[in-house]
Amino acid sequence: MVKLLRIISGVFLAFALYFVLLNQQMLFGRTYVVADEFQISILATLIIIHSVLTSLERERISQFGALLVPPLVVVVLDVLFHTLLFYGFPNYYVFYQSVRLFLAILIASVIFASISFTSRPIYQSAISATALLVAGISSYYLFSSISTLLGLPSLALPSLIFFIIFAITAFASGFENEFAVWLREERGFLAFMLLVLAGYAIILKPYLVDRPGVSNFIEWLSIVIIFLKLSRDLKRKVEVETAEHIMAHRPEDETWKDRIFSDIESAERSFVETGSKVQLLVALIGYLSSAGIARDEIESLVSPLVHHQDERLPFLALPWEKTMIERRNKLRRSKIIESIKIKLSEV
Repeated sequence: MVKLLRIISGVFLAFALYFVLLNQQMLFGRTYVVADEFQISILATLIIIHSVLTSLERERISQFGALLVPPLVVVVLDVLFHTLLFYGFPNYYVFYQSVRLFLAILIASVIFASISFTSRPIYQSAISATALLVAGISSYYLFSSISTLLGLPSLALPSLIFFIIFAITAFASGFENEFAVWLREERGFLAFMLLVLAGYAIILKPYLVDRPGVSNFIEWLSIVIIFLKLSRDLKRKVEVETAEHIMAHRPEDETWKDRIFSDIESAERSFVETGSKVQLLVALIGYLSSAGIARDEIESLVSPLVHHQDERLPFLALPWEKTMIERRNKLRRSKIIESIKIKLSEV
């Protein structure tokens, strides 16, 4: 019912927009928005198609409604700047025409990168990384044009580097090893440092032209901070992943009975599905204590659960990245349960 209402509202909006824009003179006594019939028809058609696609039950198909956003944005901007030209602002129209193509490619590439085309992580990450590289190149030319036309400091290089970082970390999402996990989790830090360095280069560095020593110190200090932060995080990630890898590959005794976990099935399910481990920890410790298990053995049994940490979503995580990481976290939590069961069988 909700999806049907979404389609009906989309169709209503499209026809209302079509009628109002074509009859402005009759309705308001003058023309406020300058758009020809072809532009209005395209706009209405895109709105209807978008409402239909996003209302479909199959998520794989419904997400393609996002591909209509770039042409929709372009048509709206075409109408907006054509209207400004009509009201006597030709400079804005000329400026828009000079960046129109790069802007359209940038928007389309970012949306293309966010769509899930395949369930195979490596292929999906390669597609998204390629789209993000295209977005980076488009952003470089877009900001170069803006800088030239408006005489502003250029953000072309920082924008290109940002999308390169985004592309590399998105490509890393197709892999499960500790290096790939570390790389995508560093996306936020790298983006933050890029923002800091871009601000320094644009705002502060021009005032340090006569002080090259201070400028060099700041730049080298930034490099050292980045290196130390990345190397420390990588070391921690490798240690955690190695410990979990060893636990996951311990031999399993198939003859033991899952008596304890049949009693705490709800807590186990809650941990696997949501990642909440408090209920399971309390249940395990309480059950083992009442069974007379020694304290050091209890610590050994629950330590995998205590030290387990879900992989964090990277900064500006793409929709397919969120789905994939949530699936991997769930699988890792299942392996933690199995490792605890194996240890229980040995007690």
